[in-house]
Amino acid sequence: MQISLLRDVPQFLPALAEALHETFWLTDPAASVARAHERLSLRMNAEMLPFTLVAHDDAQLLGTGSVVINELQDENQSLQAAWLSGVWVDDTQRGKGVGTAVIAACCSHARDLGEPALLLMTADEREFYERRGWAVIDALASPTVVMRRSLLHI
Repeated sequence: MQISLLRDVPQFLPALAEALHETFWLTDPAASVARAHERLSLRMNAEMLPFTLVAHDDAQLLGTGSVVINELQDENQSLQAAWLSGVWVDDTQRGKGVGTAVIAACCSHARDLGEPALLLMTADEREFYERRGWAVIDALASPTVVMRRSLLHI
């Protein structure tokens, strides 16, 4: 298995757009494969956020993950934070370490770009992320939680 920046393996862009649309945005009437393609195209960076990594064996797509910037707001301030997003593993590759490898690579690359921590939101994979060093920092509408992982000592 190789993990590459999407920028370096753009041939996977159409398949990734289709997979992410079907996994995350199929029920959103405003979403489309074309919109997913557009979002991913904006993540073809190496030296800055956002970026997308692709796990593959030669021409076979195994999985993906992105690190994006989202703005957080409260009543007193607005700040930007780096978020792990769009982690997806092909059904045939689940349980083989692809997701763990993609997440580790996303964390490492984000750290190399100077990010001190990453956030993520999940409704169904809390235990998966906790086993990999993530901690719940906020509980939204059950079962959705926001999690954080420090990148300072990875």
